[in-house]
Amino acid sequence: MEFKHEDELRQFENCPPTDATPVDDEVRFRFVFEDIADGRNFLPVAIKNPQREFETDAQRCDSFSLSMFDQEANAVEFFARLQRRHKKAKKTIGTHVAAGTLSVDDGVASETRVDGHLSFWVSAEADLPAKFVITNELN
Repeated sequence: MEFKHEDELRQFENCPPTDATPVDDEVRFRFVFEDIADGRNFLPVAIKNPQREFETDAQRCDSFSLSMFDQEANAVEFFARLQRRHKKAKKTIGTHVAAGTLSVDDGVASETRVDGHLSFWVSAEADLPAKFVITNELN
């Protein structure tokens, strides 16, 4: 599978990680801005904030993935914690939660963490804005 930002991913060994697996017909949640077509909604942090520094190649690889969540409640809770530390989270990360059903052709995902977060490396052919709809406004 070819990935978006393939040239950048090739800079790191094992990127995406070999244990990342396709997501088969599963709903995932993501922070987005109010207009689902906003160009910022499906850009990885490494592209949105190229000045951001990471300590390891694994973190750099992960910075080219998209943060997603297994449940809307986990996304909302994660955002609330994030916003307490970063008051400008709504300006940089998003104002809403969107849900989308991902298929095996859309990319590969890391294992889901205890807090519901997972990293998703997007395939070159995926059209994520067409798959996601806004479900909730973040407080």
